[in-house]
Amino acid sequence: MVTANQPFSAWDAIFTDSMMTVAAIDRLIHHAVVLEMHGESFRQQQAKKRLLPSAKTKTASKETVKTAP
Repeated sequence: MVTANQPFSAWDAIFTDSMMTVAAIDRLIHHAVVLEMHGESFRQQQAKKRLLPSAKTKTASKETVKTAP
């Protein structure tokens, strides 16, 4: 299994020679099943959650105060 965060069309920026790019892609996808997925990455979602824990805590405490008799 090989994963990449760039489409094949952007691989020219990775390799210095376009023929090397074509050769690498050709060898990777020969007899392969290519699954293309769109959306936010799992790692990016987790990083956002780690950056905002204090906001969740503040919201939860406000809700608790509102619902208390």
